[in-house]
Amino acid sequence: SEIFAFEVIVNNQTGKRTTFDLASEAPEDWEVVAVPIIDRDKIISGLTVRDGGMYVLQVQVTAPLHVEPGRYPITFSAW
Repeated sequence: SEIFAFEVIVNNQTGKRTTFDLASEAPEDWEVVAVPIIDRDKIISGLTVRDGGMYVLQVQVTAPLHVEPGRYPITFSAW
């Protein structure tokens, strides 16, 4: 299987220190995980960012074996 990696920046502009939950939607049998840039062996499902701060993470998407080349919709969100 092939892994695709994307850098994501979460900016906190809520006016207060905030904990964000991380979520993803992907086609069946695809795996989507979020990892800190500084510790890519650790999978995270949420993060806390101070007011006005930002957090850089990597979203890693693993395609299933033998998937045909094409476009596949994947959504990642922090809320």
